[in-house]
Amino acid sequence: MNTALEFKTITGFLLVDSLLGLNVKAFIDVLKHLIMPSLALGMTAAALIMRVMRSSMLDVIRQDYVLFARAKGLSRDWSS
Repeated sequence: MNTALEFKTITGFLLVDSLLGLNVKAFIDVLKHLIMPSLALGMTAAALIMRVMRSSMLDVIRQDYVLFARAKGLSRDWSS
């Protein structure tokens, strides 16, 4: 077994334990193993949030006050 990854478990959470034990090699290894699951879970949630946000924005754009503002001459570029 790799001696760089051996450290005392304090909290049971490997990322925190490697930091508390000041084991940088173990911390980087644990962090590398957390990247893929974090991305998989994050992308699923991000996709759901984007769908809800898009639907909400389309609902707002169709509101009467937006149509009125467009009729009065407000451009689509709201930054200026």
